[in-house]
Amino acid sequence: MFFDPDRTPLRDMTTTASPFNREQQHQQKRQAILSEAAKLFNRQGTRATTLAEIAARLQLTKTSLYYYVKTKEELIYLCYLNSCNEQDKLYRLAAAAGISGRQRIEQLTRAYFCSCQNIALKRQAEAAVLTEIKTLKDKHRKDISRRYRALYRGVRGFIEQGVADGSLVSRDPAATALAFFFNLQWTFTWLQMLKAEEIPAAGESFLDICLHGFATEPREPPRQTPALGSPAIEAGFDRSVQSQRKQAAFFRTGSRYFNSKGFKGTSLDEIARALDVTKGAFYYHIQSKEDLLYQCFKRTLDLTAQMQARARRSGDGLTQLQLCLHYLFCIQSSAEGPLVRYNLVNALDARRRKKVIELIRGVDRQFRQFVQTGIDDGSIRPLNTLVAEQMISGTLNASADLDERLPTAAPGRLSADFYQMLFDGISAQ
Repeated sequence: MFFDPDRTPLRDMTTTASPFNREQQHQQKRQAILSEAAKLFNRQGTRATTLAEIAARLQLTKTSLYYYVKTKEELIYLCYLNSCNEQDKLYRLAAAAGISGRQRIEQLTRAYFCSCQNIALKRQAEAAVLTEIKTLKDKHRKDISRRYRALYRGVRGFIEQGVADGSLVSRDPAATALAFFFNLQWTFTWLQMLKAEEIPAAGESFLDICLHGFATEPREPPRQTPALGSPAIEAGFDRSVQSQRKQAAFFRTGSRYFNSKGFKGTSLDEIARALDVTKGAFYYHIQSKEDLLYQCFKRTLDLTAQMQARARRSGDGLTQLQLCLHYLFCIQSSAEGPLVRYNLVNALDARRRKKVIELIRGVDRQFRQFVQTGIDDGSIRPLNTLVAEQMISGTLNASADLDERLPTAAPGRLSADFYQMLFDGISAQ
């Protein structure tokens, strides 16, 4: 069971392994394989990583590697299992160390960033980021998903406790927990841009935003829905417009399947059946599954840029940011959605991945500009704009899970509840 502070204390990991203990030697070598595999999975994705590449980096033969793991699927599972176990330790320490819900959130955040710094300093083995759970085979996927959900429930429990003891405020603890949990998971993707000695300060900035939000003063969240939709019906006899509509349908449906099943688990035949089109008609528009994912990314980032441009015409920096994120939330939960998850980018080949990352950085820079504009005009508190930019990106990525985890919530209210942590913070003081 996860998060039980009364469990037996963790074994002292500093104990030196005996050179005569074969079991300990085996475990050390196995851990080295998991750490090296995690590095490659984190940087280039599981699809692009081969067992031969992992073996070469460890100066092993493939035959030697097979002594420890039989398949890449097993290795991914073991890496993810190790990550869940390492995070579980942090959650249990937070549960044991804190008295209030807020203290436990603070302890968890600082422990997480400390772990990231230790990895950067090579004091601790790297753990795989849990971005491709849905690509695992059924038995492994169910086990890791169960553990992942337990980690989320741990965060939700801390927040619910904080609301009960008066140390935290949340209109909807489930929505707040989702925003916090996914942002914490997302940190590893951007902490690599920092030097190791900068990571603790980034952690404090992250925690400051979670507790106190962006806004200088709380504001009523936006409620209006952006005008969305495909080209006008009057253009229905225009073949180019018809083609655009068909492609948009492919990209929307593709995004939905990629988000729910991952790249590996998504079948083009299944998408064709969902759209009620023949394979021939489908392949006329889409060359391959990777091409479809690439086009889904382009559509997502184009829609994001459009909403940013629309929001730039409204009010101060905070208003612009609130409107843009609200518009994107509306798209996510409308017939025009969903937006594809950023963490699917590693499924692309190196050339396309580079292009998509450049586009992501472009929209991230605009989010940072909204924050800087707000700081300059006084609507947003002085804060670390890089951390703010990445927390916005992480929150957007998390919004793809809202329908799955909070299926009965009303979209308008859910938008305000979900973004509460970013804009107003969750500290009661």
